[in-house]
Amino acid sequence: MKPKPECIPCLIEVRLRDLNMLMKDEKAMMRAMLKVVDIVRRGLEEGLLGPVVAAHTFKYIREVTGVDDPYEEYKKLSNEVAMRLSRTIERKLESKEVVERIKELIRIAIAGNAVDVGIADYDFDPRNWLTYLKEAQLSKDDRSLIVDLIKRSRRIVYLCDNAGEVIFDKLLMSEIRELGPEITAIVKSYPFQNDVTLKDATEIGLSEVADRVLGSGSGASGLVLEWAPDEVLEEIARCDLIIAKGLGNYEMLSEY
Repeated sequence: MKPKPECIPCLIEVRLRDLNMLMKDEKAMMRAMLKVVDIVRRGLEEGLLGPVVAAHTFKYIREVTGVDDPYEEYKKLSNEVAMRLSRTIERKLESKEVVERIKELIRIAIAGNAVDVGIADYDFDPRNWLTYLKEAQLSKDDRSLIVDLIKRSRRIVYLCDNAGEVIFDKLLMSEIRELGPEITAIVKSYPFQNDVTLKDATEIGLSEVADRVLGSGSGASGLVLEWAPDEVLEEIARCDLIIAKGLGNYEMLSEY
């Protein structure tokens, strides 16, 4: 998906929020924000997609602040809250048939995407997840189609997005494997906002439910094939189905 004019304020505002969290010196913040604006301007003028531009700006934030993973504690909180909720979810679903469990976990995995600090006006406390998960409904319900696609797939690539959310993805992957397909989970190689990295994936035991857990080769919010290692490209080429979470993955994949 090509960037639109309204994408520009968002690309800049999220980096201002990062700097407000990480910097105290106003003059240093001003210099950093001017650099962010310049990175965004040059990237869009070169025709780069939004996730690629955002990857460059967040890499700069990590460099200028000296903080490698600015959202590390937030990610841990998100995962801890989601893990507690996951036990309740498992108990509620244990009496259902596998297809019904998958359908409900698809809804929950989608609702889990609410925790995304990459949105400019983002304001969500993961501790409010339980209420949100109970109330969240799908405006378009294609779960039966998704289940049918899963049943017809031997190999699935699952593109993960945010921390916390990935705990619900983990529940879903576990149930999907009951239907037989191999699953390759792809996470970020380097920190990007509250997205799941290889380090995070190890901490939450993602390999318990995925046959392979691979790094995307970058810290971009979406999978950038030009930056992806050969092993990721091979999995993409031979899979029957890609389950892509998050706007960043949609923005990238819709252009390939």
